[in-house]
Amino acid sequence: MAASGKTSKSEPNHVIFKKISRDKSVSGAQVTIYLGNRDYIDHVSQVQPVDGVVLVDPDLVKGKKVS
Repeated sequence: MAASGKTSKSEPNHVIFKKISRDKSVSGAQVTIYLGNRDYIDHVSQVQPVDGVVLVDPDLVKGKKVS
């Protein structure tokens, strides 16, 4: 048999989950969330850390404080 060049332990696939929320009252305003995991488990005494990025349309927060 010829060697395929692949190892038995391949690197895991990194999947990014994307969710977009649009505000219909403001034209084109949206909040986009990119998450490393789809599900997060609440263990009552602790919650898994959220790994992701939130993008906010600047027109949506114009003149407002974002923290």
